[in-house]
Amino acid sequence: FADDEYAGLFSCIGCEITFLLILLGVKVYDIATVMFFALSLGLLARGKLSMYYLVFIIASINRETTFLLTLFFIVYFYNKLPFRQYCLGVAYQGTSYIAIKLAIMAVYAGVPGTLMQWRPVEVIQGYVDDPVWFAVLLFGFFLGFVVLALRRWSDKPPLLRVAFLTIFPVQLILHIFLGYSYEIRVFAEAFPILLLLSA
Repeated sequence: FADDEYAGLFSCIGCEITFLLILLGVKVYDIATVMFFALSLGLLARGKLSMYYLVFIIASINRETTFLLTLFFIVYFYNKLPFRQYCLGVAYQGTSYIAIKLAIMAVYAGVPGTLMQWRPVEVIQGYVDDPVWFAVLLFGFFLGFVVLALRRWSDKPPLLRVAFLTIFPVQLILHIFLGYSYEIRVFAEAFPILLLLSA
């Protein structure tokens, strides 16, 4: 934003909207996830790769969905960085992510639970069984945000467009196959992108 006052007001309102969205079934790491993704995208937008790489490690400890940032990095920075720097950036993120994931899995190996849950039938059934709430969620919230985000699409910054197109569809697929019905908080990584696109 050209006007700092307007940018501050938008940031404040965006944070409040994010808190409201996440409070439905909140987990302790959800708010930090939104912050890490917003910060990471901001650092990438400014070309502060060294700082981004540091934040990436901390964000990966917080939540495993940082692979979405790597996916975005692979798509957005292809042919935008010198080839060697691009390859090193992708390799660094991949190696860091795998090392952190393996370390966390080793530390919590004795804790009961499963590696992942395959639940597409249960998720879809949950939406089918409650059509009124599904309509409210889909038409009242989801499509409202997406319509605002897609409005004047070609005028939006390329970084945000690529972030939305790489991160959101993957989240939607993961939600259907591995999530729970009405678990809006799992889209936390896309909230900052949707809010900025809607602005």
